[in-house]
Amino acid sequence: MRRVLAFLLGAAVLVDAPGAARASGPLFGAFVEAAGGIDLAGGKGIFLAQRSRTQVRLGATLRLDGLPRDALFVAALVEVEPRPSLGFDVQWAHHVLPVLSVQAGVTGVAAPETLFGVTGGARLRIPLGSRFRITAGPQVSGYFLGGDLPDGSVIVQTLLLLGTHVDF
Repeated sequence: MRRVLAFLLGAAVLVDAPGAARASGPLFGAFVEAAGGIDLAGGKGIFLAQRSRTQVRLGATLRLDGLPRDALFVAALVEVEPRPSLGFDVQWAHHVLPVLSVQAGVTGVAAPETLFGVTGGARLRIPLGSRFRITAGPQVSGYFLGGDLPDGSVIVQTLLLLGTHVDF
């Protein structure tokens, strides 16, 4: 009996050892974040600063075993105040440390008005167990296309995000 247990323990250590062969495949996760901040708008000699619309982001993540430090984040944006609107956010993330990632991508608001631009930021990822994390960090978005944008102007949105992430 001892030999069987020793064999099984040794096999488990070898299978889980660093460098052991693993199947590459998709790894999925989900997240929810809330955000608030400041919008800066400018163009044609006019400059305006105001509180940004409060956002809730609901999304999914995709990672591959072969690229453990990179992930794709896809989210639906719901702006809840001062007026409701719907949008999207697609970002690539690179984990520079196990608890810190940098992100860049495209973002937009699609209804009732339209705004489109680019976004980037960072996330501190505080683990609470092997699959659950609290996330927090800054994000900056620049909107330069859309029907909700005055002619010749750009909106720069700076946000602070707080949320949760779970791996499946």
